[in-house]
Amino acid sequence: GDEVTLQCRISGKPEVTWMANGKAVTDSDDFKYQNAGDIYKLIIGEIFPEDGGVYSCTASNAGGSATSSATIFVAVPDEEPTGPVFKTWPVSQNVDEGNPVTFSCTLDSPAALTVSWTKDGRAADDSGRFSYAQDGNTYSL
Repeated sequence: GDEVTLQCRISGKPEVTWMANGKAVTDSDDFKYQNAGDIYKLIIGEIFPEDGGVYSCTASNAGGSATSSATIFVAVPDEEPTGPVFKTWPVSQNVDEGNPVTFSCTLDSPAALTVSWTKDGRAADDSGRFSYAQDGNTYSL
């Protein structure tokens, strides 16, 4: 039950909403919104395994919207994970139009893995514009 803080730096005085696993997170005693200048925070008072998942911060104004996401995995002390565990994560990147970009991650797993990549919720198939690669426990797109 430690406290966890997610933070975004956003300019332009936007309206900010937080989501957890695709569902809106409301400002409450358990999940507090904070804002100071261009820093927007979601503070989770006590983190539990059921709080794990993908958290997204969406900033909106008259000009449009932008979203940034992060995944929280909650480790339980003295309990070995039963599924795959990320050792390194894919990193967000800015790239000029027309240039290639590579995303990679490293996983540990007690069993064989099947890794899939998605873009905007749809599969990034290993064909055409997208290419998968694997080197040991490191997977790349």
